[in-house]
Amino acid sequence: MTSNNWPGRLAGVLVALVLLLPYPTSNQPAAEPLRIGTFNAPPHMFSEQGDTASGPGVEYFRELLQRMGQDEATFRSYPLSRLLFAINAGDIDIALFLMKTPEREKNLHFPESPFHATYAGIAVRANTPITSITSPADLLGLRIGVWQDSYVSPFLKHPELQILTIAGNNAVQRNLLRLQAKRINAVYNPDIAVLRFRARKLGLSEQIRLLPLPGPPVPIYPVFSDSCAPELIPRYEAVVRSGTVPDYAVYLETFLEHLNLDGAQRSAPP
Repeated sequence: MTSNNWPGRLAGVLVALVLLLPYPTSNQPAAEPLRIGTFNAPPHMFSEQGDTASGPGVEYFRELLQRMGQDEATFRSYPLSRLLFAINAGDIDIALFLMKTPEREKNLHFPESPFHATYAGIAVRANTPITSITSPADLLGLRIGVWQDSYVSPFLKHPELQILTIAGNNAVQRNLLRLQAKRINAVYNPDIAVLRFRARKLGLSEQIRLLPLPGPPVPIYPVFSDSCAPELIPRYEAVVRSGTVPDYAVYLETFLEHLNLDGAQRSAPP
């Protein structure tokens, strides 16, 4: 039986991952704690009891903040729709793991350098005849579950595709269970790694097939509020371009290698 005690299982892995990053040497003066908003997007970020945020994405960005001279920060997990409202309203200073859309670019401050880049994907049942996706025509006739408020690939904007949105927490997990129950025919996510992780966590890896969508990887960014963007974006750019921190993809891979998805933590990374 799969355990839901994520805090206990994550702690050892995340502490070890932090040790992989070089120690910050910033001499910047202390500042007020930044308010960082996240959403539930395993394996990058986990939403725990009391809206506490954890995961490799959180710990990696915490280290970037330290190199920016910002040692104090609080991380809180929101439903995605509330996260977007909070950053627009200035209720938080930074929102993590957002992709660009025309609407978001009008209202939010994106840095030039992304935090990560990923490929979008579709999950279908393993007995589905589709084995690859090359055009929207391959998806015609399928009822495709999509997380409301998430980034949607232009590939899925074909007018004849059947897009069924759901809102709220654990939307990816709920969509995968709907797929298993044959209530929908496919599940879309802008990050195929999220689909892979969730399917393994649910024990559905043998029952579904993951298919990447055509196109280049989609950049993922931290997004800054009006009040802190002028100060923090230049500092963020300086850090990520300095070459002093490892690539997030390597950091994430190390995390996944040492986390047993059935519940037990494997040996910590060196």
